[in-house]
This record gives sequence, C-alpha cells and structure tokens, in this order.
Amino acid sequence: MDDDEKKEIAEELGVEPEEAEEMGDSEIEARKNGAEEEIIELIKSGNRHGAILEKIRQSGNCRIKDIHDLFPECSERTIRYDLQSLTEQNLIEKIGTGGPAVFYRNKE
Repeated sequence: MDDDEKKEIAEELGVEPEEAEEMGDSEIEARKNGAEEEIIELIKSGNRHGAILEKIRQSGNCRIKDIHDLFPECSERTIRYDLQSLTEQNLIEKIGTGGPAVFYRNKE
C-alpha cells in the first residue's frame, strides 16, 4: 500500500495512516461497509465462521454477496462452503432455491 492509498483509506475510515496500513483487506472492507465492532474483532482474529454468524445475527438475513463483501480475499466458493458447513451444523438455515434469491438466516 503506497502513501496515497494509506492516506485515502485512513481518511475514509477516520483513522491514522499507520493504523490503516496494519489492517487487512477484510477489516478495511468491513469498516467501509459499516460493520459493527464485534464482526471486525472476529475478522481480525481469523474467525470467519464467527464473523459470518455475527453478520447474519445483526442483519437478520444475508445473501452470499453480503457476506462475500466482508471477505474480499476469499472466493465466493469458499463463502459457499462456509455457509454450507454452518447450515449442516444447524446454526443457520438456507432460504430459497438458487441464485440471488437465496439468503441465510439464524436457525430458529
């Protein structure tokens, strides 16, 4: 990340350039998208499943794109595998049959 990119990101996020440089791509994207601190802390700790569960809990339901936006370095396929795993663990449920109409919510 060059100095101009650092300044731009830091200004956008309201942090110091040095702090912006220490952030990973996921944390930067989460902050840009207005994610709550709980999600950001889970992302920073490398707990992707926890961050996904927290995002779904806070939103009520999420599409794959909503979750993928938190993890730009992960492929959509990885996000799908994560969601499938969480569904198999009965932590979330898949609503819809395919395409953009599919969303995930907490298991009731």
